[in-house]
Amino acid sequence: MEDAVVQPAKKSNIPLIVGAALVVACLCGCVTLALTVGTGFFFLNQASDSVQPIYVEPIQPVEPFEALETPEPYDPNLPQGGYGDNKLRGQVWKFILPMAERDANCQTPTPLATFIEVSVEPDGSGVWEERWTLFCENGPMPVFRIIFTPNPGGIINFSPGLISK
Repeated sequence: MEDAVVQPAKKSNIPLIVGAALVVACLCGCVTLALTVGTGFFFLNQASDSVQPIYVEPIQPVEPFEALETPEPYDPNLPQGGYGDNKLRGQVWKFILPMAERDANCQTPTPLATFIEVSVEPDGSGVWEERWTLFCENGPMPVFRIIFTPNPGGIINFSPGLISK
């Protein structure tokens, strides 16, 4: 009988390949996680750096705006809103009616449908601005800019101007 040459069995590379694949997958996962967390912290830090606290200086009331001892009676013939009292709103209303008819072709403006908004708060000298939007029976809605200027004697002057028809 001949002597048989015994050859060693071939070793399989499958465990080595699987192990290497697991190591690469873990490293990729760790790198992805690190990048995601790092990017999140970066943007969170950037957002918190860009948010600055806003300080708004309180407006000191001036004499004409001190609280009235008794509330004014409601007048359906006057627009409502703004900082003026009934007397001041009545003066402005009477003044801008001819302007609305002449310059904006506004027929029969309705005081109750007129919208008054304060567009500029009073400054240190008490000057403020309001926008009066009139509702006209024939359709136009002219907008007036009214600037109010208090005087030391308690009188408040106003200057109106039509800003849109």
